[in-house]
Amino acid sequence: TPSFAAELVRRVLVAGHDTSVNQLGNMFVTLLRHPDQLRLLRDDLSLTARAVEELMRYTKLVSSAQPRVTTEPVELAGVALPRNAPVVPVLNAANRDPSVYPQPDRLDLTRDAPPHVGFGHGPHFCLGGQLARLELRVALATTIKRFPGLRLAVDPDELTYDTGSVLRSLN
Repeated sequence: TPSFAAELVRRVLVAGHDTSVNQLGNMFVTLLRHPDQLRLLRDDLSLTARAVEELMRYTKLVSSAQPRVTTEPVELAGVALPRNAPVVPVLNAANRDPSVYPQPDRLDLTRDAPPHVGFGHGPHFCLGGQLARLELRVALATTIKRFPGLRLAVDPDELTYDTGSVLRSLN
């Protein structure tokens, strides 16, 4: 049987690869569905870091985080929850909260916004978050630069996603 360290390395590599690949696909589909934003980025690649953050906020890779348990009584959205109540954080809702993000359903690569929770938060922040940011920045800028005529090969409504996976991934 593999050692604990070997299994940990395997999981980190798989998690880092699968999440970055699938999120990159989601980001390109989003940009191709928003040609004005793609054009903006193509014309000014210095926006790449900001674009990655906005795309992480706007696109969904995972809809919810792992379940949590309240450590004390708390009220959420007008509902009183006792200590030890199970809670499933919905990342997509947090990233589209109108009290945090003006016009949250609009993609805006120039947005100055508070941090998103696409990589989690606090003690649940993704260990590979900084590496993923770097990978996404490099892949996004390089692809846009090398393929200026990039477009979807099919109508966006024909795209299908793997519904059996935790990650939102194109089929």
